[in-house]
Amino acid sequence: MWKQYGNTIAKPCIINGENTEPKLLGKKTPPTITCTPNNTQWIRLSGDGGKTYISFGPETLKAVNAFSARFLQVLNAWEKESSIARFLQVVNAWKKQSSINIVEHLISCLMALKITDIDIATPRWIPVVEAGSSWYFNALKDHVIPNHNRIVNEIYVDENIINQLPSEEKLANGMTRKVSPDKSVEYTQMDHGLERKFVIQKDTTLTIEIQQGKHNDVMDLEEEKFTLYFGDKQEWFEKHMAAKPIARTKKILPYMLLQIFSKMTGSKAIWPKNYTMIYPRSTKEQVWKSMKEQYREGHNEYCAHTAASDVPAELYAALHKLWWVTIDCKISLSNTNHLSRMKVINQILADELFSIQR
Repeated sequence: MWKQYGNTIAKPCIINGENTEPKLLGKKTPPTITCTPNNTQWIRLSGDGGKTYISFGPETLKAVNAFSARFLQVLNAWEKESSIARFLQVVNAWKKQSSINIVEHLISCLMALKITDIDIATPRWIPVVEAGSSWYFNALKDHVIPNHNRIVNEIYVDENIINQLPSEEKLANGMTRKVSPDKSVEYTQMDHGLERKFVIQKDTTLTIEIQQGKHNDVMDLEEEKFTLYFGDKQEWFEKHMAAKPIARTKKILPYMLLQIFSKMTGSKAIWPKNYTMIYPRSTKEQVWKSMKEQYREGHNEYCAHTAASDVPAELYAALHKLWWVTIDCKISLSNTNHLSRMKVINQILADELFSIQR
């Protein structure tokens, strides 16, 4: 079955950021993001004012771990080569423009709005203006229009492919893949004694469920699982798109570095408005109380943030390779981060679990 569908925006839209950009790394004026409609069948990003664009997809999206922060980066022509080759490529990309950091909240917003055709000109560091995707969502929601000239495919989880997989297999990248009798596919990996798990199975709509979100460098917050349903309407997304992640600053060194950095640069990228802060002397009760009221009982605001503002962007990278419209599947996650999820996303693409409905 082919479906005629695809949203863009009616006209160029400027999203004004806040003063979260460190003064010594960029302009002192608030950063801006310019969104422009296109008919390219892609989300494209530019870090040089629109002179060149990078298409958002699995070949260009990379998870980064730097200074205890984990985020996403878009590179022009990223290839999986040796460490030296990768380093040279990153240096090259920096000289030419082509690395853009922190894109997940913006891309998750586009997925919720079902925007598939848009150009985005940004600073190289897309500003963290609020905790999640709400800043971008509220700026774009009234400008969305359908692109009737765009033919896009319906995507599904292919059971024929799943039937050909062994019931359990240790993969070359260190993960283990298991196939259950109900046709769900589970990817697991161990990371410093913590099991990270990613399970995908057929469902009646796109469902993202965070079973738990433990970190090695954060106290056990006894979180309850959190489930987000992506349907034709956006109510579920709108309810949770401002959920805050956790600032992992319980240890004294990360905490002190953050304080020094914030005072030197004037940056407010990591502070209580954007993050659930964990300080060196924080107790569980203090952390729970600092979460938004709707999450305090379940202690799971950071799980809601992962479901609404992080995972959709990573999933979009995989589905957009096939021209995304919607996919009916349930994704269950435990203890994942950007690095582990992107590793699984790439493995799912290699396994060809997603197919086009004809």
